[in-house]
Amino acid sequence: MTITLIIRENARMHVNGIELRRLWFDQFDLYSEYHRTSSYDDLTFYSSFPLLMRGIHGYRVISGYLFLFRILMKDSQPERVDSVSVPRNLKGELLDTDSIHSVLVRLNGNRSGRIVYVNEGVHSRIEGKVPCLRNRTPGRQYVYDNDALSRLEGGDFKNLRKNVNKFARGDLEIVPYEQSLRNALDDLYVKWCRTGGTKYNVIWDTDLYKNLIGNFGTIRHLLFVVVNRASSEPVGFFDAVPINQSISVGVFRKILPQYNGAAEYCQVFLARRLSEIGCKYLNDGDDADRPGLRDLKSKFHPIHTFDTFAYKLAG
Repeated sequence: MTITLIIRENARMHVNGIELRRLWFDQFDLYSEYHRTSSYDDLTFYSSFPLLMRGIHGYRVISGYLFLFRILMKDSQPERVDSVSVPRNLKGELLDTDSIHSVLVRLNGNRSGRIVYVNEGVHSRIEGKVPCLRNRTPGRQYVYDNDALSRLEGGDFKNLRKNVNKFARGDLEIVPYEQSLRNALDDLYVKWCRTGGTKYNVIWDTDLYKNLIGNFGTIRHLLFVVVNRASSEPVGFFDAVPINQSISVGVFRKILPQYNGAAEYCQVFLARRLSEIGCKYLNDGDDADRPGLRDLKSKFHPIHTFDTFAYKLAG
């Protein structure tokens, strides 16, 4: 059966005749309300609000549970609708898989749908039995304790502490992002893609960058720019989006490759800003199964790493 998708100007979508709302920046408060009790053990990088600001995602509250839907497109036509993680209610309770299956069957016209981006912690609590399809994202995700990373105390942080202190006395300055820096940041992003980005098979976050920077100020978004003091030119940027009072998600950390070691300085700077506002944890995304990225993230002594799961439901 063909899936039909109609997106209207008022951000309402109809998938196979079922009305959904387009998930966009004006729904950040709704997302945060339903995730106010989320912890690092049930939230994933790819199911977090800022990462849903790419592609086409919809939402609907059904029987008190917030459904987040990923609408996969192929040749400009909808191919499949998936549930982004497991729907939760305002108490933080998770919906059973039979109920999710029922909704996905309606949306997909009796064809199979999937539950994607499920944290290991949620995986162990899901009611019902569904076969695990495979890990949807390569590599493991990393969670840091911002308080510990802020202090850099003890022998475990010796090398990181030394490097951070070196950069703190160097030629780099970190400033909050302002709209006046937009053109310079766009130029920096392009420059990074042509230099540091060449080590990746694909640069997947171009649309995400445009959306988050283009809508800066509409959600709580801690965005910082790294400036070379001598030239006054931006050489990097990094950020975090607080999801609730305890956990944030780091979306970007892009530093021109000639500034080797600056990423560590930036991550500790960010940890200190988050610690100051009482946000204890940060999900720093996955390592894409790349040794270099794995080594970098390991330097911050994560308190938790985990895989994400996906489930294919029978049609």
